[in-house]
Amino acid sequence: MFSKLISDSTGQPSGGDQGRRKKELTDVANELITTLADYQKTAPSPFLALPIHIQESILSRVLVMYLIRFLNISKNFLSLFPLLLSPTFPPPPPDIFFLLFSPYLYKNSFRMGSPKLLSFHPSSSRWIELPIPSNSPLCHSRPLVTSFSLAVTKFPHDKTLLVTGQMFSHLPPKKTPPMISIGNPSVVAVIPDGDIALSGHFKIVATSYMEAGMLCSQVYDSRRREWVLHGTIKCCLERPHKAAVLNNSLYMRSCKPDQLLQFDLTSGTWNYVLPMPECLCTHIFSHDQNIYLVVGQGRRDESFLSIRVFVLDWMKDRESPKWREISVLSERDEAFVEFRGNNYVMSCFDAVDRNGLVCLFNNDKTVLLFDVRKRTWTLLPPRPLERDYPCWYGYATELGSEVWKSKIAHEF
Repeated sequence: MFSKLISDSTGQPSGGDQGRRKKELTDVANELITTLADYQKTAPSPFLALPIHIQESILSRVLVMYLIRFLNISKNFLSLFPLLLSPTFPPPPPDIFFLLFSPYLYKNSFRMGSPKLLSFHPSSSRWIELPIPSNSPLCHSRPLVTSFSLAVTKFPHDKTLLVTGQMFSHLPPKKTPPMISIGNPSVVAVIPDGDIALSGHFKIVATSYMEAGMLCSQVYDSRRREWVLHGTIKCCLERPHKAAVLNNSLYMRSCKPDQLLQFDLTSGTWNYVLPMPECLCTHIFSHDQNIYLVVGQGRRDESFLSIRVFVLDWMKDRESPKWREISVLSERDEAFVEFRGNNYVMSCFDAVDRNGLVCLFNNDKTVLLFDVRKRTWTLLPPRPLERDYPCWYGYATELGSEVWKSKIAHEF
């Protein structure tokens, strides 16, 4: 493995082989780090004997989860920290983490010091504790909304001033002006403006209710640094607010009437799209240019009889969209029975998604994972330290070097 990485670290594949070669090298690097992590902690590591530029070439290809495991195995790797913290060190490939459980309730939850979150890493099918930097917005409260590396929270001492920042980052958060005081505004989405890593800009959408059941919206644009009022519509949004972003539009569920709503971020207008499927509980999300809907179906005031996944099919004229069912989990399936557990009257679930993966939690012990691309349902391994992390946190993000930099700062 060493020889393969060393021989390829000086050459650059060309043409159509570049993407395949990059994935192969990442797989080899992850396998190498996993093998090293299986050594005894006191064993000398051949990795540290390599030249610095070779160490850098290998570590820059390793996914975050494997790098954290590598750093955990021995104090002998303290010598790597200057390399990893160097501003010239290439960032590792971003990786998905589901931040699922916290040790405290949301309000004033992290006043006891730097907390950790119990997170699930789908690529390795492992649970991991992730420490949060003491100056992160996540230490003030649970995020209102997240998107990629962005998180939005309420400022600790002001109910209207928002704080935005990269999750797990040591960088100071950005502050927005207070929201426009109409009703009781609720943040429903944060949307990166292009490549957030390059531009650093974003938009935040908030809604509030006026008289006669009218829903009012306002949008914050980080480029202009101001909130602007936009369109209104008569409806009642589902709570908690869940939104999907696709092609510069926001999609949400309205309960009264029971419709799919679209908010156009360009024009600032709301529209009804189509009726929702009959359901007790929903989770809406976007992936690969499609809108998906996970619903729990059953008789009103009774338990779910099934969990179904729909995709929104746009017809050629885009005038007659319809819901198309792509997967169903019912009482005939072992995964459904296990997921329901002792909740014989299970009429709701918590859910979080990222990159085509959806985690469902039944408010008992079990977490269920749905993979949109494979159309498969999987029960996650039993979570460790269950008593230490009793509270559902329910966010997901793609994380890079800020995770292991946070871990280095937290533990050393």
